[in-house]
This record gives sequence, C-alpha cells and structure tokens, in this order.
Amino acid sequence: MQGVQGVKGDTGSGVPTGGTANQVLAKVDGIDFNTRWVNASSGSADVKYEFASSSFIANAAKTYVVDTSAASVTVTLPATPSNGDWVKMYDGEMTFSTNNLIVDGNGNNVRSVNFTGGGVMTYNIPASSVTISQMAIAPTGSLPLTFYWNGTVWTSAS
Repeated sequence: MQGVQGVKGDTGSGVPTGGTANQVLAKVDGIDFNTRWVNASSGSADVKYEFASSSFIANAAKTYVVDTSAASVTVTLPATPSNGDWVKMYDGEMTFSTNNLIVDGNGNNVRSVNFTGGGVMTYNIPASSVTISQMAIAPTGSLPLTFYWNGTVWTSAS
C-alpha cells in the first residue's frame, strides 16, 4: 500500500552541466555543492593495488601485484626515498620461483631476506639489486614483500 504523496520540494543543486570525455566532477573546496569539471588524472593516490607484468619504476607508498608468469620482472625502487618510505609487492601468479622478481635499488643499496629451513631468516649483504626467487606463501596466496627505506638502505620484510 502506497502512502499519500507529499509536497514537492525545491530543486536541488544537482550535477553541473558541461564536462567532456575523460573529465570528472571534483570539489573546489569544503563548501557543499561547490564543484567543477576537471580532467581526470592518469593515476590516483586512492588506488589500492597496481598490476605489473613487465619492468617498471615503483612509487613510494604503493602496492604492486607482480606477474612473472611470462618473464622475469625488474622493479626499480624510488631513487630519492624519504626515511620511512615503503614499496609493497605480491607474487601475483606465484611464479617468482620460475621467473624471478629483480628489485633494483635505483642507485641505492637493497637488502633482502632469505628464508631458510625451520623458518629462520637471514639478510643478504646490501647490493645494488636483489633477485627474489621465492615468496612466503599462505593458504590464501602470496604474502606481501615490503621494502622499507631506513635512511641508508632499502630493507625487505615479509
């Protein structure tokens, strides 16, 4: 059963007219309904994961799902990191053991973790690049491999 229709309210602000292909509606400031059409950027800070199947230069504070099923992939870390910067990677196809992930320090040293029998971890001597041939695997898939900049060297943690 439908009730009685109420009185029609005033027309709201709505979406401004205009805009063209590849534009998005963006707020101009903190005032409600103060919006304008702007060109969409090629990337967004809100993107949770980026997918890669070929070599690329990583950005700090980004997470990458890397697919090495066809060939090894080199990820080049940021050249001028700030203390506390990080880059996180997942083995997207569980193939780092077949086609390795190569992590290039981009002029900085990189130190990775080796997992040995019994869950023991050892760190490699810092080098200009490291090769990742095995990831820690959980029942739900690959665990993340994160490289942190400590002010001196990129160090991995899993």
